Amino acid sequence: MISSAAEDINGELLLLESHFPAESNLDTIISELSESFDKAKHSRDANAALLSQYANAISLMLKQFHEYKSKHVADVAAWHRSYRAQLDEARRENSRLREQIWEMQTHAGRANESLRKFRRKYDEDEERFAKRVDDTALRQELRFWKRMAMPELEDDDPYWSGDDDIIDEAEKERLRELELRAAQEQHMVDSQGEDSDEQHHLSSMGMMGGIAMQREDSNGQTLPIPPPRPLSAASSTGSTGR
Repeated sequence: MISSAAEDINGELLLLESHFPAESNLDTIISELSESFDKAKHSRDANAALLSQYANAISLMLKQFHEYKSKHVADVAAWHRSYRAQLDEARRENSRLREQIWEMQTHAGRANESLRKFRRKYDEDEERFAKRVDDTALRQELRFWKRMAMPELEDDDPYWSGDDDIIDEAEKERLRELELRAAQEQHMVDSQGEDSDEQHHLSSMGMMGGIAMQREDSNGQTLPIPPPRPLSAASSTGSTGR
């Protein structure tokens, strides 16, 4: 019985040896499996850390985006409120200015109407109108005699600037004639400047009174033509003064 049992055990050992590799091969497989398991655990931990970082970055981006959006909405709302307030204030100011302009136009219209009524009443007074006509005629007469007494003053002298409102049509015509005559004389002098004989002849004619309506003073200089007598000197009414 013992021999049969030993045989059975040896047979089982042989069977086990035939089914399983050697112990060295088993250690190698275990080490490889352990290494693969460690790599898988490391990859899992790395992937988990990467996913955690990605989730944190996404959550931070979403948080910043929501904060920016809320701030932008608040800023836009505040800007719109400020713009509406400024626009309302500008409209009110424009309304006030428009009302002031309307009031000024109304007052100006009333003032113009009052001025027109005053002028109408003022011009309807015949005595005052006749007095104004006589005053203008006297001023014209005084201007005439002043110009006769002071022929050395030019027509554009500032002394005559105060009498611009009483210059009549005859005086304006006289001034135009003087300007035309001066231009003609200047043209003659320019055209005959090189002819000394003709210049001497013209100067001698001027000194002998060859040019009508001119006088000479003690120095031999030709005096200007005296102005014509105003129309007021020939009539009692004179200029209308208008």
